[in-house]
Amino acid sequence: MYTGQKVSEWSKSVRLANHNRCIICKRKATTAHHCVSRRLYPEYRFDWRCGVALCESCHVFIHKDEGRELREKIARNFLAAIGKYYGDQRYFKANDQRKVRTNEN
Repeated sequence: MYTGQKVSEWSKSVRLANHNRCIICKRKATTAHHCVSRRLYPEYRFDWRCGVALCESCHVFIHKDEGRELREKIARNFLAAIGKYYGDQRYFKANDQRKVRTNEN
């Protein structure tokens, strides 16, 4: 986890862009979630377009295995919006590798 003024400003701009409403349940948004990995896409770390507003419970859900499908849909939508869905597969390759490692256990 990382903190700081830049992150706080990013989170606030994401929530404002989503009218301070959780994109899943429409309750008041309390957090911002990166659409794609900050490690894989550092160029979008502080780009408000790379975030979605979530309430705390939906943010917890999206990070669990049950939320994987929704998490991937959010990533696909973001990458398509910036024109990288077909040309840049970093997100999906990393997820495929993670699935393989998880299934080996």
